[in-house]
Amino acid sequence: LMLQATPFMLLGALMSAAGATFIPDDYLARHAPKSLIGGLTTALVAGLCLPVCDCMVVPTFANLIRKRLAVPVAVTFMAAVPVMNPMAIWSTWYAFSDKPWMAFWRVVLGMVTAVLVGLSFAVRPVPVDAVLRPAAVQSGISANSSCDCAAGAAGADASSIARPARLFGIATRFLRHAQSDFLRMMPILLFGAMVAATIRTSMSGAIAASTVTAHVFVATLLAMGLAFLCSLCSSSDAVIASSMAGMLPVSSMLAFLTFGPVLDLKNAMMLMAECRGRFVLRFAATFTVACLAVTMLAHAVVGNA
Repeated sequence: LMLQATPFMLLGALMSAAGATFIPDDYLARHAPKSLIGGLTTALVAGLCLPVCDCMVVPTFANLIRKRLAVPVAVTFMAAVPVMNPMAIWSTWYAFSDKPWMAFWRVVLGMVTAVLVGLSFAVRPVPVDAVLRPAAVQSGISANSSCDCAAGAAGADASSIARPARLFGIATRFLRHAQSDFLRMMPILLFGAMVAATIRTSMSGAIAASTVTAHVFVATLLAMGLAFLCSLCSSSDAVIASSMAGMLPVSSMLAFLTFGPVLDLKNAMMLMAECRGRFVLRFAATFTVACLAVTMLAHAVVGNA
């Protein structure tokens, strides 16, 4: 499992570093349409195109809120990007090479779940000022004014900085970001691989068969709970999920791939650090219910194929 998942972890870290280095923090906020439908569509397209790892989605969400992006659009972006980003799609297609349609269903479930969560915040709006903690707003302001990137862009005269020096600075930020993401996620990947191997070796075929046929709802909740605790990166979680094929229903594995990248232990802790408690509870409850409902609907369509 580690040998299969590590290359995708490295590629995911490189793509996340590229996004953080070359894509401005306010790119989506500046290009998002004002209408609700247009904003949700833009958030979904960004989820498909932007290489934002799930490790960075909460800080990116906080930055979008600081830029005064509409809450439903920002929430949709946060719920879509970890599940639908290019590395997540590619790793899912690789991990389920015998079931390539798993990648398609992962994108569909992620898209539908994200839209449902975004619409819930449109039906019952939350003011932008009620999302982030006051300390997070202030730290974002100070970070935006004192970070190396901003200082390099605004504090120095471009004509006085040699081009090789600027390129070296960009390359250094890229490599440091990639190294930080990769080293931070490796222990989590190891923990997830150990959990998957334990499940694979301890569950008997009889238990798996009874779970598939009679306890799909319980198996789905179990998969979502495992996804929350394992806190895997979305670029490698498909490899772990594929190792549990035959032990869990297909719909439960889809729940694992849809729920974990957005709402796992590390993201929940980051949300609590950045956002107010009421917003975190509402987002967690809404996303959990939406993911569970969409997964059960998918089970009715794909069954145990």
